[in-house]
Amino acid sequence: MSQSAELVARVTRQVCLEMKAFLDRISFLALVVALSWPTPSSAAPDAVITYVDQFGSRGTAAGEFRLPTDIDSTGDGILVITENVNGRLQRCNTSGQCEIVSFLTTPNNSVIDDDGNVIVAAASNVIKSCDHTGNCSTLFGSGGSGLGQFNDPHGIDIDSQGRLVIADRLNHRVQFCDYEGECTAFGTFNSSPSAMPGEFWEPFSILTDRKGGIYVGEIGNEEISVCDESGSCWARLWTPLESGGTGVGEFAAPTGLAFTSRGDVLVSDLRNDRIQLCDLTSAAPETACIVFGESGSGEGQFDNPYAAYIDQSDRAYIVEGNNHRVQVVQITYKSPPPQAPFQINQGINDAWFDPQTAGQGFFIVVYPDIPMMFLSWFTYEVERPPENIEAILGEPGHRWLTAQGPFEGDTATLDVVVTRGSVFDSGEPVPENSIEGTMEVIFDSCTEGLVKYDIPALALMSEVPIERITADNVALCQTLAGE
Repeated sequence: MSQSAELVARVTRQVCLEMKAFLDRISFLALVVALSWPTPSSAAPDAVITYVDQFGSRGTAAGEFRLPTDIDSTGDGILVITENVNGRLQRCNTSGQCEIVSFLTTPNNSVIDDDGNVIVAAASNVIKSCDHTGNCSTLFGSGGSGLGQFNDPHGIDIDSQGRLVIADRLNHRVQFCDYEGECTAFGTFNSSPSAMPGEFWEPFSILTDRKGGIYVGEIGNEEISVCDESGSCWARLWTPLESGGTGVGEFAAPTGLAFTSRGDVLVSDLRNDRIQLCDLTSAAPETACIVFGESGSGEGQFDNPYAAYIDQSDRAYIVEGNNHRVQVVQITYKSPPPQAPFQINQGINDAWFDPQTAGQGFFIVVYPDIPMMFLSWFTYEVERPPENIEAILGEPGHRWLTAQGPFEGDTATLDVVVTRGSVFDSGEPVPENSIEGTMEVIFDSCTEGLVKYDIPALALMSEVPIERITADNVALCQTLAGE
């Protein structure tokens, strides 16, 4: 190649790389809006990673491993470890006491579903399900490039719709499948520097969130993309080919992804023999990671870290393919977690009142599956009626209103309804309902809330602080709110 031709090629390549970075930034802003993510940050996670422990060694006995490639948990302190070369699953406690539960043909990666079944993507191009006793059966799959067929499937997770999301590595795509093998796919192959989001080169790791986000780690393009459940993708972290992939926020095979309690992503940076903790919502993702580890077999050193599981206390269990062990590290955030807004739940159901207006109050009922709230407000007339007006039942100044509407998070938005025209315990005459105002009911906690009302026709607008009359439902509310 002539010097001039080589110069043109180099310039063209650089332009492609810069354009890719520019487009990725624009795409990320669209993703933030689409998935309602937090406001983008511009710094790495405010955390430190420290070595805690390790267990396992090379071998075939229980508690020994050969090429462990994935790790997950049943949620009760039991780790399930997938071994590729030994072809099996082991169940281990967090102290490293293990039992062999299943033998499989070249299992790659696995995920545990809500029923406790271990769903395994195997190099034999099948998807298997293994129950808690170790009995395994094939769900679906065969070699090929059709829907429901695979070419070395690796990463597997379950999305917010309950579908299996599978990284079909050598078909360079991602498949959504139900348990019967009905599948759809997205992604096309592109190994050039100008590959756009959704164009994959050996997608390997999969991680899903509750908002419909799907994170894809590619070991060919050395990048992490974020996609939605329709298959639209945005590149977040990518490695310029001339850099060698050794910088902060760069990778040499991102083979495992796991969330911390704060929503940061721990990346198993396989060929760099390290892990990185990254804020993938950052506006500057290339500076939004912290690095831990180096090559070796000692404490805090790695040799082909494949994947990680992170528990609720942000303790990470990392399987190392070539060290044939599980290494345990602690992720410690330096600042306290942000206070999450209260979530209305069925434990709100109760009688509520304002102690400053005794004799009045609210009955509130929450229907979480809809989600809707119904409220009855027992109060009085705006002004006291004349003394000569008598009531047959009750008191002439008594009034009751109802309100209903949807809720989200800590707030319900209701229509205020006035019912008129009927008599006690009778269907005749038929009552009339009319919407005469609006109401917001906002809860700070399981014991405190605020009712804001607006009845325009009467120019009535104010707010009422409310608390429970009794505490019987507080415990239920706090449990449902995760307090």
